[in-house]
Amino acid sequence: VNGEKLAASVSILYNKIFYLLSTGSDNKKIPNLGKYLIFKNIEKAISLGAEIFDVGVGDCGWKERFRLERVPQYKFNYPPSKNAEI
Repeated sequence: VNGEKLAASVSILYNKIFYLLSTGSDNKKIPNLGKYLIFKNIEKAISLGAEIFDVGVGDCGWKERFRLERVPQYKFNYPPSKNAEI
């Protein structure tokens, strides 16, 4: 924006899967810039012919806004036979 970098993302397309690895934006200067960055990545995935848009695990603070399910990065079970999340 006006020569200043306020957002960036890292992604890769491999075997028709678009992996969104990391994003970052200055939402204080421009509200909803992070959301716009996600939309641009979706647009890029479609233009590249991706069949799957993989957003990884964990919440990252934005997935719920896109109605994406949060998947825990770690799951601890005790006792192991009951598969109870702690």
